[in-house]
Amino acid sequence: MATAIPVWANPLTEPKRKFKFVLNLAGIPAYVVKTTDRPAITVGETKHEFLIHDFYFPGRVSWNEISISLVDPIDPDVSRKLLDLVRNAGYVYPGDFSPTPGDPNFQLKSLGKTNFIDQLGQVTIDTLNTAGETIETWKLNNVWVKSVTYNQMSYSDEGLIELQLQIRYDWAELESFGAVE
Repeated sequence: MATAIPVWANPLTEPKRKFKFVLNLAGIPAYVVKTTDRPAITVGETKHEFLIHDFYFPGRVSWNEISISLVDPIDPDVSRKLLDLVRNAGYVYPGDFSPTPGDPNFQLKSLGKTNFIDQLGQVTIDTLNTAGETIETWKLNNVWVKSVTYNQMSYSDEGLIELQLQIRYDWAELESFGAVE
């Protein structure tokens, strides 16, 4: 009688790997992305107290922010691209503001979620297998930029300049392309 091969001993078993991903975000080249979080949820709770007991019940589901680390090449200039993205979403420099409608610097616009969504396009995180095929896609819905951090410079560090990007989204969907048991 043949015994079954344990899953991890089977040479056909392929786990998902951390370094096999592509982030699709506002036309930023995939090769400048160093790290990205995957979507995560937090379930809120409500406590009910009765006599000397506490009882807990699940509440709302919240999707957590995603942190992305990017390398900043000279061309394309990702620092400029992200700043332009925020400006195109509605941010106006204080020096560019004028309260007079006849002035060419007359600006009354402000940041808007729709403007960010238009700028960022559909944001996805694709996980790849060893053949380079997409095996799952996280689709982030209604994404906007929460923060851009232009990191520290240092004469004593030969490393690459990086950026930190925090994005917020309303919810995520997961599409799997492999066999699901």
